[in-house]
Amino acid sequence: MRRLCILYCIVLSLSAREPDSRRVIIPVKQVLAASVFTAEAEILDYDSSTVRFRAIAFSDTINQARCYGALLPRPQQAQSNYNRRWSGTLPDPGDTVLVVISPTRNITLFGKKIRDHYRLWYPDLHDNISIFEFEAPLKPIEGMIVHSRKGNTIRAEDGCLLPAAKLRMLEARYKKETQRKL
Repeated sequence: MRRLCILYCIVLSLSAREPDSRRVIIPVKQVLAASVFTAEAEILDYDSSTVRFRAIAFSDTINQARCYGALLPRPQQAQSNYNRRWSGTLPDPGDTVLVVISPTRNITLFGKKIRDHYRLWYPDLHDNISIFEFEAPLKPIEGMIVHSRKGNTIRAEDGCLLPAAKLRMLEARYKKETQRKL
C-alpha cells in the first residue's frame, strides 16, 4: 500500500508540472486503487483546509479529510449543471456526494450521483485544468473536451461519468490489478 501511495503521489506531481499548460492528469484507475475510503457522504462543512463529512453508511460518525493544495474555494453552485466545469469547487454543505480519500487523508475526488452515474471531479484546482484519464465503462462528460483516445484509454477534461452500479466492482478490480503489478 505504501508503494501504491508513493506511485500515486509521483503521478500527480509529475502531471502537474507540464510546463506549457497548467494541466493536472487524474488517473482514475490509480486513484480508486489507492483509495482508503470511497463512500457516499453528507458534506457538513469545511474551513480553509479541511472538509467535515458524515458517511451515509456510518451516520453516527463525523469524519474529516484535507484537500490537497491551496485554500478551498467557496461552493460555486457548479453542481446545478453536470456538463459545466466543476474542478476547483466543493459540494455545498448538506449535499450528498461520493468521497474518495487517499492514504494520506486527502480528498482526491468527489462524485455527484446523477441518475445512474457518479459525475466525478477533482476539487483541488483553481486556475488549472483537470484531465481525467480513464477506460470504459467510464465515459466522458457530454460537452467537455475529449483530449485523446488511445486504445482503451480516454483523456477528457474536468471529469468523467462512473456507472454507480459498477463502483465497487471497478474499485476491487483496480486494487487487484495494482497489487499484481507490485
